[in-house]
Amino acid sequence: MKSSPPDLNDVFRARSRKRLRILVLVDLGTVRSDDPNFEKFEDPTTMLMEHHIVAGLRTLRHHVEVMAFHRDSKWAVEQIQNAKIDVVFNLVEDIGGDRRKSSYIPAMLDLLRIPYTGGSTVSAMLSLDKALSKQILNDHGLNVPQFAVWNVGARTPSRPVRFPVIVKPRFGGGSEGISLSSVVHTQKQLAARATYIHRTLRQPAICEEYIAGREFSVGVLGNGKPLLVLPTRETIFGLAGKGGPAIATDRVKSSKAYRERWKISYEKANLPAELDRAMSTLAHEAYLHLEMKGYARVDMRLDPQRGPVFLEMNANPDLSPRVYGVMASWAGLSYEQLLSGILELALRH
Repeated sequence: MKSSPPDLNDVFRARSRKRLRILVLVDLGTVRSDDPNFEKFEDPTTMLMEHHIVAGLRTLRHHVEVMAFHRDSKWAVEQIQNAKIDVVFNLVEDIGGDRRKSSYIPAMLDLLRIPYTGGSTVSAMLSLDKALSKQILNDHGLNVPQFAVWNVGARTPSRPVRFPVIVKPRFGGGSEGISLSSVVHTQKQLAARATYIHRTLRQPAICEEYIAGREFSVGVLGNGKPLLVLPTRETIFGLAGKGGPAIATDRVKSSKAYRERWKISYEKANLPAELDRAMSTLAHEAYLHLEMKGYARVDMRLDPQRGPVFLEMNANPDLSPRVYGVMASWAGLSYEQLLSGILELALRH
């Protein structure tokens, strides 16, 4: 699985065929009033992902404009139609605070017949729904945790669960709504955590079997077969046995100081060849069955009996050099080659 047919490798290693006019669509909160077109760059270690991508695209000598997507869809459509662009680099994660509405962006661009990077409407919807994605993969024979959905207003989950259980928002992105309290061991704790998700995030909770093993991520790129599967990354929870976190909470994802305190790091996985192939295969098959497009990241845990177990699909993962860029570098790709290949996939789709 690690090696890909030459034609897909060529997509990521070739120079861009021409200078493109690119519109980078971003969330409103990432735009500063004094720098609306992302032209002021500071410390690379603290730059937002969006700034890294814009800088990389300009390094490739493309003409880049930045637009924050507003709730006013009529205004947005008019602005995009008038922009005279070749391709949209879509980085919108929510509309009006609702991640489920992010699938509106590819639907709009499809209607306008404008090429765009990342997932389609279908892949955005399937990847964001933690319950539906697991059910689809389970139906195809892939390893997923046992799970139940606890809907808002319901008195019990959709089916009995076996403890320990981790409780997450059904439609949460990344580690949204996940803390150390998310892993529960009793019915009372389960009800309390589900109620917390209902009240604070106003959406159903997914209550899934807690897999206590090591955690891994695999990046995948492509539009159907063939795919480029990147080397496996492991999340190291250095002090998990000494009171530190053993799950990727929201705080783990957002706080560098917290990661340093608890010795949490991300490293290229050192695995036996057979296990590494199993993880690549799981990522490859999950990507295809959930109809991903462009690029994505598959998160999984290692169960001692079942092997790799799918956790979730990230159709809009962090593309910054220190995250996805590092994973691509393990496959021999520079950051600019990664961005150029993603653009080429968008134009070919």
